[in-house]
Amino acid sequence: MYSDSRILFYRLQIVETNGNAYFSSIIKVAAQNKKQELILLPNPVMNDLSFMVRGSNGTALIRVIDINGRIVLEVKQVLNGNTSFNLPVDNLKPGSYNLILSLSNANLQRQFIKL
Repeated sequence: MYSDSRILFYRLQIVETNGNAYFSSIIKVAAQNKKQELILLPNPVMNDLSFMVRGSNGTALIRVIDINGRIVLEVKQVLNGNTSFNLPVDNLKPGSYNLILSLSNANLQRQFIKL
């Protein structure tokens, strides 16, 4: 999984109303920054659009939408945290398109140009 993992340690100093102070026990916490990222290459594209999806697991619905808002391509792809795959776009007409990758918890969108 794509993440920024690190170990953090916490300890509290407790000060009572009577002025007595003491420290709690040290607690270890593993922190993760799960950033979802969608990278499209090359852009502009002629034949195959290469994807890299980071930080996501599960099945994604991928839609390519033309400038008029029509869905011109729709596929499902299983994601495993760091997923790379190609999407053939050679049958699309030249122009500007939006690619929307729909996950259970988010939508990632990128624009690309078909030559």
